[in-house]
Amino acid sequence: KEEARTQNFEMAFSAEQEALVVESWAVLKKDAAAHGMKFFT
Repeated sequence: KEEARTQNFEMAFSAEQEALVVESWAVLKKDAAAHGMKFFT
């Protein structure tokens, strides 16, 4: 049997990247339903 291997990765955002994520989410969550429909259809 081949055993499953697990790897631990540590990821971190820079302050600039984190700010972009927060800003993007603030815009997207205002109309999340419409964005979800566009993305998944």
